Amino acid sequence: ETGPCGPCSELYYDKGPNFGEAPSPANDPGGKRYLEFWNLVFIEFNRDTTGEFSPLMKKCVDTGAGLERIVEIKMNTSSVFETDILRSLISSIEHISNLKYEADPNLKPAFHVVADHLRCLGFAIADGVIPSNVERGYVLRKVLRRAIRYGRMLGIDRPFLGELLPALNVQMGTDFPELTKSLAQAQEIITSEEENFLRTLKRGGNLLATIIDYSKKTGEISGDDAFKLKDTYGLPIDEILLLASDADLKVDLHGYEKLEIEAKARSRGARKIEADKVSHSFAATYLDAFDPVSFVGYSALDLDQTQVNVLFAEKEKVSSLKKGEKGALVLNTTPFYAEQGGQVGDKGIIEKEGFIFQVEDTQSPYPGVVLHYGKVIQGEIRGGDLVSAHVDVRTREKTSNNHTATHLLHYALRHILGEHVKQAGSIVEPERLRFDFSHHKPVTDDEMAQIEDLVNGMIRRNQPVTINEMSYNEASKNGDILQFFGEKYGAKVRVVSAIESKELCGGTHTSSTGSIGYFRMIREGSVAAGIRRIEAVSGHEAELYARERERLLHQLGNILGAKPAHLLTRGEKLLQEQKELQKEVVRLHKEVLVIELESLKEQIKTIAGIPTLAHIVSVPPKEMKEIADCLMERESSLLLLLASVDQNKCSILVRVSPDLISKGLKANELIFQITSVVEGRGGGKSDQAQGGGIRPDKLSEAILKVEPWIQSLINPS
Repeated sequence: ETGPCGPCSELYYDKGPNFGEAPSPANDPGGKRYLEFWNLVFIEFNRDTTGEFSPLMKKCVDTGAGLERIVEIKMNTSSVFETDILRSLISSIEHISNLKYEADPNLKPAFHVVADHLRCLGFAIADGVIPSNVERGYVLRKVLRRAIRYGRMLGIDRPFLGELLPALNVQMGTDFPELTKSLAQAQEIITSEEENFLRTLKRGGNLLATIIDYSKKTGEISGDDAFKLKDTYGLPIDEILLLASDADLKVDLHGYEKLEIEAKARSRGARKIEADKVSHSFAATYLDAFDPVSFVGYSALDLDQTQVNVLFAEKEKVSSLKKGEKGALVLNTTPFYAEQGGQVGDKGIIEKEGFIFQVEDTQSPYPGVVLHYGKVIQGEIRGGDLVSAHVDVRTREKTSNNHTATHLLHYALRHILGEHVKQAGSIVEPERLRFDFSHHKPVTDDEMAQIEDLVNGMIRRNQPVTINEMSYNEASKNGDILQFFGEKYGAKVRVVSAIESKELCGGTHTSSTGSIGYFRMIREGSVAAGIRRIEAVSGHEAELYARERERLLHQLGNILGAKPAHLLTRGEKLLQEQKELQKEVVRLHKEVLVIELESLKEQIKTIAGIPTLAHIVSVPPKEMKEIADCLMERESSLLLLLASVDQNKCSILVRVSPDLISKGLKANELIFQITSVVEGRGGGKSDQAQGGGIRPDKLSEAILKVEPWIQSLINPS
């Protein structure tokens, strides 16, 4: 390691003989009696890569005291977990778990983890961090899931952390009012996460039990199986390791990590290869020959004169493009906005006398390089030619309106749902907008209406949208301006303000909120755990959407014979009628089954003393199973084989009562005999098995095998 360093010292406090008989800190590695509560580092040297030390011009002392350890000393407790705040949380855990903290020393670590992690969850969510699959959210999700695992060690197999959160608020809410403010929201978020994780454990746990069972032969869960549990069922590797340890098994972590790396490489492979081609084949080299492209599209959509610096076709530099050819142009100055921050690239025309190039998309694969993708409609273009550039005004206006509408939507979501809402991605197009955001549950119809009303209210106020440039340092100090964690910002940033909404944004926007016209949300749903998505339209598209819905209502009214105002009543009546019809179908179905059962019971015959029924029925496989269930319930001793035909396939079901299994008759062995005749396969257990085949014409021949099979087992010659 390199850098500033120096000698250090630790301060220990002797808590006295009641906490141990060790004569010195060196003899007390657990720190039960001698507690290290302070640390001093006398920074006076710099260590270089060769390990040599050189004196620093300015020396200093780095000091750090453990606040909770000082409290431990003041309260004279055996650990920080027995100080007032944490011990109070542990008391709440005792109440939920019905266990006593002092009763079993082996369970104390579980109490400690749950108490500590509960405090972490409460404060993190109050600060705006939401459990997710990325960055800080992923760290918090791992903390929460670790607390759940330790809670299970205390016998708590239900969501419980949200239930404990008020205890944290009682202890710390007065000094940290943000805990009280976020309490209800935090409880919902934590409980939702707990429910999701417990479902994951249940879903993946069944497969894990099977894997553990067959892995006992080798003493190790393979990397393939561990990766399948994580990738398919979402079972964290930490949980897999703990459960494997409980079963005295190891996990092939090397194999698991190899598959994890390969999966990550595949997921980003295509994008990375494409990016490499773009950046290294021409984008990076472009800046060796030319200055960065100048973008003037915030203030101008038409440029009378600009120069074509480079032309590309199929990602290769070319000298010219002719009529009908597709390619990309790089101009030294452009009014075209390149796709960025979710906003799609501009469309338009680049032209000169005798030449027209239709711009279909604008991209910036490399900082300082703007590519205008499209097709030559007329004439020919060469590098160095002077052209004029014209952005499609209507398309830009619609895109800008939707971008401003996205900002208003973000503000409305935070206002209605809570300040925990953070943007998690967006797409802004001329025809629609899509906005992903952090939220732990579906947005209700009532909340959707409130959000939509708030956005449209801001649109009707028709207030100016202002854009100010300032330093990033200045913007970051303003708590009202939203910025996005993980986003890269330059030294200078643009602050877009629309009524109460203020965000850092490099996109294009309308001049006033009234230009948006009208806003409608058309869809809301989940895209990942803790991430919701809203799709919306504005302006003319919103009017078209409303008109189409009205047309559909009238059509539906005509079909159902009701006016739009009475559609709900008519629909409810039809559903009730459908339920009554379904009840009648079920009743008739039961009658048919009874008739079928009585018919089948008459066909039971005895083979070598074994009550046997082997029959082809004219019902679907699902109903065949119902018949089998009823027969086995009614008959205390029976070997049952039922078969049915569906198009060019046949299904076979075998059941054997327990008393006949003891005589050597097993369903999984009989199914093998039968399916081999119909060219199929099957499997199961000794009491029940099922299978199928592709030769239904041989079913009768297959059923004839039942009697000799029974005879061979009961009366072997």
